[in-house]
Amino acid sequence: MNSKNSDKTPTGDISNDRLRVTVWFREFAPSPDQRELLIPLKELRLTGALADVTLRVWGRQIAAGSSVIGGDDVERIRDRLSEFECWASQNGYSLVPVFKRRERTSMVSDERTPVIVLPTICLAVYDADRLVGVFPRRTVTEY
Repeated sequence: MNSKNSDKTPTGDISNDRLRVTVWFREFAPSPDQRELLIPLKELRLTGALADVTLRVWGRQIAAGSSVIGGDDVERIRDRLSEFECWASQNGYSLVPVFKRRERTSMVSDERTPVIVLPTICLAVYDADRLVGVFPRRTVTEY
């Protein structure tokens, strides 16, 4: 295992009153498997092991660069992706191939748009406002 991440655990020295999880879904109607994930998270919240569990929806894909579609929601997703990539890079992890980069083609023109295909589910673990884990992920040596 990479020494950079060998002793990094999301909850190692974090107080429960600061530990929070944000779950990102691709759709507003999670699958039964995804709903099953929420059960233990809700239980951890109720027992005080987690300070908060937040659910967010981010869609199937997002333009990798600027787009005609903007707004607060799009910027929040872009900010989170940037935060996730920065955290992974600094901690010896990779988000590839979970966050897939590809080009989307248009049916009405030859235009190709770079997009990031978002995972069906992603967990971000925070110590208060500091990101301490992103799942799924890979160690750099696994990919």
